[in-house]
Amino acid sequence: MLSFYLASWGMYRGSSFLLHYDYQIYKTMLKELLDINLWDKHDWSQIIKANEIIEEKLLLYKNNKENENNEEDKNNKNKISNTLITKILLGIFGCTPAYDRFFVNGLKKHNINNNKIPIQYCEDSYIGIMDLIDRCKSSFEFPKISLKYNENIYYPDMKIMDMYFWILGKE
Repeated sequence: MLSFYLASWGMYRGSSFLLHYDYQIYKTMLKELLDINLWDKHDWSQIIKANEIIEEKLLLYKNNKENENNEEDKNNKNKISNTLITKILLGIFGCTPAYDRFFVNGLKKHNINNNKIPIQYCEDSYIGIMDLIDRCKSSFEFPKISLKYNENIYYPDMKIMDMYFWILGKE
């Protein structure tokens, strides 16, 4: 399921190293991530631990000899993009927004009004988004959007913030 989710959000297009592999590259990574249990939790130290697991497991594939001809992979050989990491974390746990192009553009637009949430994926940005969620919840009823397949499960707050900034950034 994770590979289909990532593909639907554009992580399998172009020269992505993921195109060379099937869904099984995520097996060991998922086992380790699920031991952390970050579902809708807001613990930056645990998120960092999850980042490290994702990067460690996916770098094994990214650095595979098949990809050495790709110029982008040569330049970023020892790095998994924050976009990919945050899309995985959002898709599995809903614990952080996905820092993709539209989300970052949305943060930039939001920051025009003297809001100072950093646009790069870091602890200060995460804390800024958490503070924004708290301010929203104190001003109005934060939306509860249930999942289509189970009306007793709601989208996590970070997913709602991701959708808000993504739409704002796409406009």
